[in-house]
Amino acid sequence: MNDGYDRYVSLLSQSQHFPAARLKALQMRGLNRFLQHARDHVPAYRERLSPLFETGADPDFSRWEEVPVLTRGQVQLESRELRAASVPRQAGAAQTKHTSGSTGTPLIHHRSRLQHAANQAVLDRLYN
Repeated sequence: MNDGYDRYVSLLSQSQHFPAARLKALQMRGLNRFLQHARDHVPAYRERLSPLFETGADPDFSRWEEVPVLTRGQVQLESRELRAASVPRQAGAAQTKHTSGSTGTPLIHHRSRLQHAANQAVLDRLYN
């Protein structure tokens, strides 16, 4: 498919054999970076994620339940504010996607090339 896809599949193949503690540490490091990026670069998440960052630079997951759930209606109303002002180079270019609007109103969302590769790798793994 592409280099990002191949790297992601390779990481999945390697990480499936990691001890649980190593896998959890890898997941937490990625989640921390993701949440910090969302807070810093996605206007709609600046306020939503604020409870997690009141005590420092790293998210405080004991306060996760204070983060408001994002509804479909909010996504439809706030699609511009849900787009990152900048995306890490390694994530690749952002793509704008649209749902078919089966509920009456299409949903506009954005995803990176890396997210697309990750989704495809998971589907390929599921069906192979």
